[in-house]
Amino acid sequence: MLVLSVASCLDYQLLRIPKWLTISLLLLGLVANVARGVLLSRIGQQVWLVNSTNGFVGALDGLAFSLFGATVGFLLFLMFWRIRICGGGDVKLITAVGGWIGPEIILYIIALSMGFISLWVLVLMAIRFLPNRAEKRGQPSSHLQESKRPQPPASRAVPLKPVRGRRFSYSTSVAIATLLMLLVLWQRQLFP
Repeated sequence: MLVLSVASCLDYQLLRIPKWLTISLLLLGLVANVARGVLLSRIGQQVWLVNSTNGFVGALDGLAFSLFGATVGFLLFLMFWRIRICGGGDVKLITAVGGWIGPEIILYIIALSMGFISLWVLVLMAIRFLPNRAEKRGQPSSHLQESKRPQPPASRAVPLKPVRGRRFSYSTSVAIATLLMLLVLWQRQLFP
């Protein structure tokens, strides 16, 4: 969660997530799941697919868990990247989270984060399209006043360039969704 918080802050400020952050998060997830696989197999618990007391088999099962989670996250966000919904850093971040969480939970995290993004977009749209306060007081709105203003001569008119809007940062919604999923998983273990 600490790394996701750092990624979220960097993404908000710079609109990019450094590769060193996402790659190191993915590698740590791979190592953590291999170690988890060894430990769980040694005490006789199933890691993911295979129930074995052999540490090597448990390590392979933990590695498969991590790789499949990373692959699921990568493939889903790769589609979003291809249709220009998100950036490459978002793809790498969700891949790294999938490497920690595994293939099943990453689907929940992606669904939750898309829900948060949808809510955020709706809030922004509602704010943008709320009636102007001047219209509520009976005064004409600013866009009506602008149409009555004299227009500059065509020789002095400067063509307007499209302004690139601020792209939404997915890392914040991914961090919140991951935190919520971890809390749900923790609660299930405490109260099965």
